[in-house]
Amino acid sequence: MKKLFVLVFILLISQSINLISKELKVGESAPEFQGETFDGKIIKLSDYKDRVVLLDFWASWCAPCQKELPYLMQLYDDNDDRNFVIIAVNIDKKMVSAQKFLEKLTEKANFPIIWDSKSEIPILYSIESMPTTIFIDKNGIIKHIHTGFTDSSKDLLKQELEELLK
Repeated sequence: MKKLFVLVFILLISQSINLISKELKVGESAPEFQGETFDGKIIKLSDYKDRVVLLDFWASWCAPCQKELPYLMQLYDDNDDRNFVIIAVNIDKKMVSAQKFLEKLTEKANFPIIWDSKSEIPILYSIESMPTTIFIDKNGIIKHIHTGFTDSSKDLLKQELEELLK
C-alpha cells in the first residue's frame, strides 16, 4: 500500500511540474490577460478580438528592447489602419524606470503599454527573456514567437505582419 501511495504521489508531482512549466507554442490559443496601462486604462487581450496583435514583452534595462521599441512604434504607425495593434508589456519593478525610458524616445507610442511589475502576463506566456515578441492572429492563435531583437529582425517582423494581415 505504501508503494502505491508513493507512486501516486510521484505521478501527481510530475503532473504538477508539467503544468507549471508548460511552454506556450505556435498554434495554441493565446492566453487571455488583463492589465493596466501607464495612463490607468484597463485593457484585455479580448478587447482586440478580430485584429492581428503583436504582443511585446520588454524592460527598460534590456539593451535589445531599447532598439526594438522605436522600431515597433514605426511598424505600428505604418500599419495602424490595417486591423493591427501592438500591446507592449513592461516588466520593470519600478514604474518610474519604464517612464524614464519612454520619455527618452523621440515620439510617444500610439499603442497600449501595460506596466506589469509582478510579471503576471509573462508567466502566462512562458516568457524567459527580453524582448519577446508574439504575433497573434485575428482568431486568437499564436502564429510566431521571437526572442531577442537585431536589425535582421525588422524585415522578418514586417514580413510576418504582412502575411497575417492578408
